[in-house]
Amino acid sequence: MLYRLCLVLSLLIPSVTAFSEIAVIVKKDVPDTDVGKDEIANIFLGRSKVLPSGTSVKPVDLPKEVPIRAEFYEKVAGKSVRAVVAAWAKLVFTGRAKAPAEKNTAAEIKAYVNSEGGIGYINASDVDDSVKVIFKVP
Repeated sequence: MLYRLCLVLSLLIPSVTAFSEIAVIVKKDVPDTDVGKDEIANIFLGRSKVLPSGTSVKPVDLPKEVPIRAEFYEKVAGKSVRAVVAAWAKLVFTGRAKAPAEKNTAAEIKAYVNSEGGIGYINASDVDDSVKVIFKVP
């Protein structure tokens, strides 16, 4: 009985991360303004290194333990973090790509995006005027 009550309550109480909006960000001077989900997925899965405008970008990830990373990959690429890590390991092993940098906070991701020509994802509430949003994950 107690088990059923806990199960029902857990289904009724939504996860905070499940309803957070994720912003995909780049340096402000990147000419792209609205990039599609498939292009974003291709960049973060190592299939592409450029935005539609031809601007080269380097993806940057949050640590595997951060819930927003799992939400991002599930919603944009339809893959688990484990599947993404395995895909990148294969690309790195075969010499076809270098794994994305990993940063711990939204501030570090914004700094990387601005200094390294990167592309990253952060909680939309962490966006400020130092970066440009090119895609939003609801």
